[in-house]
Amino acid sequence: MIVIKFNGVIKMIYEREWSNPNYEFSTYTVENLNWHLHFHEVFEICYVISGRIKITIDKEDYNLKNGDGVIIFPRQLHRYESAHDSKMHMITFMP
Repeated sequence: MIVIKFNGVIKMIYEREWSNPNYEFSTYTVENLNWHLHFHEVFEICYVISGRIKITIDKEDYNLKNGDGVIIFPRQLHRYESAHDSKMHMITFMP
């Protein structure tokens, strides 16, 4: 992971652990996800199971609720801000 800071404040994170040549696919469920602005080399599919979550993708905010989903492409800047009691299913895979 590479952390980029300006004046001591985290501005962006590059998740290079996804660059493992043996990585192909992962699926998991997360609750109450809040994560800094970041990007990586994988596709990411996010599906809201319950609650609400705001996902920012390339400076555009998307307020998702139960049943909504998004696809995030490799190297797209994105971040997560969830309200209390949110749950998402996530799938990541290499292009």
